[in-house]
Amino acid sequence: MRRVLIVFMSLLLFVGCNNKEGLKGQSTAVDKSENISSTSNSNQKDIVDKKNENGIVTIQDIANWNHPTKSVFESYGFKIQKVKLLKNNQYPIFYIDGTQKKDIYGYSFINKIAEKNSYWDFKIVSNEKYNEIYCDQKQKIVLKSVNDKSITDYTKNDFFRFNGKWYDQSFIKSENGINSIELEFKDNGKDADAYLVSDTPLTGRAEIRTIIHFDDKGYGKFNFDDKYGNAGTGDLNIVDDGFYVETKLTKIKNKEKGFIGHGSYVREYGFVNIKKSYEYLVNKLGIIDNNKGMYVPKTDDDVYLDYEGKDEKSRYIFGLRRCSDTVIVCWYHINPISLEYETEN
Repeated sequence: MRRVLIVFMSLLLFVGCNNKEGLKGQSTAVDKSENISSTSNSNQKDIVDKKNENGIVTIQDIANWNHPTKSVFESYGFKIQKVKLLKNNQYPIFYIDGTQKKDIYGYSFINKIAEKNSYWDFKIVSNEKYNEIYCDQKQKIVLKSVNDKSITDYTKNDFFRFNGKWYDQSFIKSENGINSIELEFKDNGKDADAYLVSDTPLTGRAEIRTIIHFDDKGYGKFNFDDKYGNAGTGDLNIVDDGFYVETKLTKIKNKEKGFIGHGSYVREYGFVNIKKSYEYLVNKLGIIDNNKGMYVPKTDDDVYLDYEGKDEKSRYIFGLRRCSDTVIVCWYHINPISLEYETEN
């Protein structure tokens, strides 16, 4: 096999808490969350205009208030009138100028707000219009929108759940390289802005920015060219909770440097857990792994571990393969949290 390829919490950098209870109730444009207690942070006293008896902080001095979400609102033409911080200053409600006839429901817009808000829940209010957004911090995705018009579950709507950053899992064995893909789906749920990075000691660093169109079955195609003068095409196939990328060079100017992004991609937290499980098994079993994610030495006496997927208990499966013919001689099922494992011959 050959593959080359906390949030510091202060009032300035607030984040909304995962209030999944809100999914059960009916929302209104009127802010009825005043009875939810919170505490203020003294670091922001200079711009906190009001704090009521329940600890809810209101920020009205928007001109002197700085937060990454502010630039997103401004880039979309919105004027923020005030911000309320609830639930220990972790749930922001953005009140925007209601005279502006702009769309507060678009996925691209709310996804950018979610990203700058570290994928914590939040709410946007514009007169009688409102949009409550629920996120998953672990996966770094927007889960659901509950607003005055409709309820949208983005995990079931086309391919929105694949928004965000993904990593080539074959690089769990490499200390000095990484392949990653970042997808940002447009409102139609079929086209995505894509940012692809291939960075290894052997091939150098190549960055690709392109648009990928997906069909109904989850197949996407894209074209690319890199700074080394190479060009090619790529296929991205969505499979279960990840996707597989294949690339083909159509123009070769530099045979040693360039973009090589093919591989199986997983979420960042999945990549970290797979890597941790892999390193644990290698050290625990005393396996001499000569693969390193870039090559397999064809020596009869050598073996290597390969990640094979998940079992029905969500444990990671690793196959111990012979380098000579890649035949699996043993399976390991490992819990990425407890690192307990079972052997299957």
